[in-house]
Amino acid sequence: MRRWVLIWIVLGGCHWALPLPRREPAADMVGSGSDGARAVDALSRAEGLLPPDGGLPGSDVAPGPCAADALGCVTTLAGVCGKTPLPFKNGPALAATFYKPRGLAWDKVNARLYIADSQNHCIRVLANGKVSTLAGACGSPGEADDPDPLKASFNQPRGLALDLGGLTLLVADTMNNRIRRVALPAGPVTTVAGSGKAGNLDRTALSAEFNQPRGVAVDGAYTYVADTLNDAIRLIHAGVVSTLTGPPTLDGPTDIVTDLQQHLVTDTLHHRVLRVQGSMASVVAGGIKGLNDGAADQAQFNEPAGIALVELPPGGEPILFVADEKNHRIRAMALGKDTVATAAGTDAGFADGFWDKAAFRSPSDVVAGPQGVLYVADTDNHCVRRYNLPP
Repeated sequence: MRRWVLIWIVLGGCHWALPLPRREPAADMVGSGSDGARAVDALSRAEGLLPPDGGLPGSDVAPGPCAADALGCVTTLAGVCGKTPLPFKNGPALAATFYKPRGLAWDKVNARLYIADSQNHCIRVLANGKVSTLAGACGSPGEADDPDPLKASFNQPRGLALDLGGLTLLVADTMNNRIRRVALPAGPVTTVAGSGKAGNLDRTALSAEFNQPRGVAVDGAYTYVADTLNDAIRLIHAGVVSTLTGPPTLDGPTDIVTDLQQHLVTDTLHHRVLRVQGSMASVVAGGIKGLNDGAADQAQFNEPAGIALVELPPGGEPILFVADEKNHRIRAMALGKDTVATAAGTDAGFADGFWDKAAFRSPSDVVAGPQGVLYVADTDNHCVRRYNLPP
């Protein structure tokens, strides 16, 4: 049996693990090396993404160069990865196809992963090893609300967010300049805010105007929107849209995570991550276009997009993960420790494997899954990847 040894790197207060052959896997690991497919299946079943009694119908998970339960391993979760998109298809996870997936949301209660399949103009869901359509007429852009979610339509949806009860999925319907709501598990699609006209207008929710919003976050009764072409963070509360902060502080914000006390925002065209509190903003990391790890004030990004906070280990210090889209990498920062590191990725391409050998092509979103797993929308590879994070 293959053995593993761990070399620890300190990322702020977090230990980053580089798996190398030499240490016996823990007793609860299912396999490694030639047993990689079984290991991937076991982890997926634990996440609820594969059926509990078997693997993908009609398909086996490819073992790849590392087992999915190995620390630091990146594998393909769903889709047929590659530079060229394939015709639309639902079905077993590794046989289904996507066209520029750009947004993710993890439903931990029901073990479902929601995927904004942007260029297919619909919302997909991965559960029990299969990809199906949750809402929208895949392949046909539109703007229709409808009691039947499959008769509703979207136009390049991007950001996704679940409310705290997991009963509603909010969608940044980017090219419709609206925020939409999908009632779960299969309820109606309605418009939360936005008239549909591109503009910048604070007003009652359905009369307000957005300009290609790409990110959305929910905290109780408050919904926050990264209103990208307005260079602003907008707030939807009590049926009214207002502006929290805007230009010149922001330039093309793409995503936001929030806990009411503060908002972390990817200030994409300024190549940095900001902390926004009220009308005040401060730089968390970055500010110069490029690729550089190290101290936060020296770190460089290239159009950072989706972000996610992950507690490693559970209950531990939050780690901020950033989909550094034009650098084709996933970056990580222990908040308050002022250090940025590359968590996974090399140059643009496609490869499963350990974090320093895995390759992405313009990843645009990340979301925390179960058991220390990070899901990645690998946009220009047209698939969704899974990263088993070090502790």
